[in-house]
Amino acid sequence: MINKIVSLAILLVFGVSNAYAIKQFTLDQLKENPNFEISISANGNYSGSSVELKIKSNNKKDVEVIVPAGTVFFTADDHHQILIIVEEEVFVVVKGRTKKKILDGYCTEASDGVPGAEMAMAFMPTKREQLQKLANFINENKGFSDHAIQEAVWCVSDEHAIANIYSENPVKTQKLIQFVADLTEQEVPWNQVKRSYNLSDGYIQFNPVLVTGSIHFSTTKETIVKCKIIDEEGNLVFDNPNALTVPKKDIVNINFNLSVAGWSAGNYFVVYYDQDNKTLLKQEFSI
Repeated sequence: MINKIVSLAILLVFGVSNAYAIKQFTLDQLKENPNFEISISANGNYSGSSVELKIKSNNKKDVEVIVPAGTVFFTADDHHQILIIVEEEVFVVVKGRTKKKILDGYCTEASDGVPGAEMAMAFMPTKREQLQKLANFINENKGFSDHAIQEAVWCVSDEHAIANIYSENPVKTQKLIQFVADLTEQEVPWNQVKRSYNLSDGYIQFNPVLVTGSIHFSTTKETIVKCKIIDEEGNLVFDNPNALTVPKKDIVNINFNLSVAGWSAGNYFVVYYDQDNKTLLKQEFSI
């Protein structure tokens, strides 16, 4: 008898919980529902908080809305950037109320113009398989910085250099770098390049400001190590006046940091050499 009562109680609880469960809709499903009015617009940004969503509910119940990772937003102008959501967004729209939500969209067309504020936008799932795979990865491995995410998107969408995936937390970002390298069939670079961005007439301008990385070499005796930067033609660009005395060591680890603000775009080499002008290591980097 007790078992029957317990079973009945479980069934009642299950029935009640189902009756009060909030129904879920994707944004696409909500668009087709006459109880909801949806408007989407750009806000003038191109990375991170860049898509403004407004949903007016005439529904009699609250609903939960899902914007899947891989959803892209775009204007009617083909010369404007397409923005992609890389982390699933889930939120509640209260019955009879209007919900305003800012979505994190990331530019997928670096050379196109930034959608202007209040420009109407439409949406759909991305048709680019690699971008969808990247969005799925980021959605499942949350915690990357907006800067690293945007650079990773451009590596896939615009074939930008993987070295541009920069973060203050290189250990965390390494997982993202490795994924993008595997996805695009490229090698993981030894360095990272931090870029700043600014808008000029509605287009993004890229400005490399810092090159960082880990340098490794060996010494067979106590060595005075010096460092210089040369260009592709071998011309001296920068000569570090400071020297480092290193004992005989199988592996010498040096954290490389170089300010490159204002430098011309191109390929450069960092050269480490000893007191006899013998090259210990020569590494290429691009800005």
